[in-house]
Amino acid sequence: SDPGLVSTRTRVSPTGGSAFDIKSASVNIIGITIVPTASVAYGITASSAYVTISSVNVDAGGNITTAGMRLSSWTVVSYSSVTVGDAHGYWLDGSTRTQVSYSTAVNNSAGRYPIYLSGGKNNSLTAIYASNPYASGYVLYINASDTNSVTQSYFMNGNFGVNFAGGASYNTIDLSTIVVITYGVLANSSSSNTIQNSYLKSNNYGIELQSGSQQYSIIASTLIGGDTGVRITGGISHTISRSYVNGAFYGIALSMNARFNTISLSTVTSSNVSYPALYISASSSNTILDSYIQGSTAAWIRSSTSTVIGGSVLISTRNGGSALGMDGGSFNLALTSSTFKGGPQGAAVIISSGNFGFITLTSNTITGGQWGISIATMACGLCNGNL
Repeated sequence: SDPGLVSTRTRVSPTGGSAFDIKSASVNIIGITIVPTASVAYGITASSAYVTISSVNVDAGGNITTAGMRLSSWTVVSYSSVTVGDAHGYWLDGSTRTQVSYSTAVNNSAGRYPIYLSGGKNNSLTAIYASNPYASGYVLYINASDTNSVTQSYFMNGNFGVNFAGGASYNTIDLSTIVVITYGVLANSSSSNTIQNSYLKSNNYGIELQSGSQQYSIIASTLIGGDTGVRITGGISHTISRSYVNGAFYGIALSMNARFNTISLSTVTSSNVSYPALYISASSSNTILDSYIQGSTAAWIRSSTSTVIGGSVLISTRNGGSALGMDGGSFNLALTSSTFKGGPQGAAVIISSGNFGFITLTSNTITGGQWGISIATMACGLCNGNL
């Protein structure tokens, strides 16, 4: 290096507590490198509002135990980085209207997160790179926090990209990329969150919306899973719109009484010869509209109630496959203004024995297949068994 160049960055090496413990409002920290030489709880902790942090690097070297930065409300962080081990990176603890932008966060922990939103609301994360290579780790954890926004960010590594929990609601992820091991997004006990214009990929599930999750909107996004692109296990009133969903097994799978969910204007595919692209099991009142679904079997409905498919194209890619199948004592099915194309040796639509209720077909195109529609004996008793 040129000996004539002298660094203007100040280096702070705390030996206890934290490098900066800010308890007064309107404090600026700019151009600092924090490298603890002994165990400390924080790089920076701010309990007051209106703090500005810019061009600050926190390098824990294994010596930060709680968080690189613990931030209060109305704080602005930009062009900064936090690298820690078993600690949070940026911890927004009950924060309101705090902004973190053009910054990075890296940790290596099962129980702590590069970015942690705990309580609070109306915070924004913009152009963030965050990583947690720990095999069972999380990257962004949003707990009991609402109306936050994440945009133009990249999250990678770890088991979970984003976890919504504890009643987290009205949060938005936009124009972001998430590439992780098991769950791109995992939602439980949360509602009304939106993922839009984003790319999510994992070795298992692009998104899983579990029981206790409600009214998520997935819009104009790409969702890819090494197992399933989108898995809804008991979730209620979710919408998937204008999205591309692919899974090595299922494209989209609904189960465990998933209900009142809608898929519209989307493409759903699967490449596995033994699994349908869309699988609806033990669920009710789910609707597929104006979508394209393709797989060895395009869609299969099992033990489910009141499924509606309208304005859609379902295509089987397997020689003996079906565009649509239904079994397991399912009740009521409505197919309207859709195209169903089976494999050359299959049936375009196959209704196995034991289903009941009304099977309603209106203005559909049935093509391909050895049979157009194959309907086995339906259950009787209290049902009408009408076609």
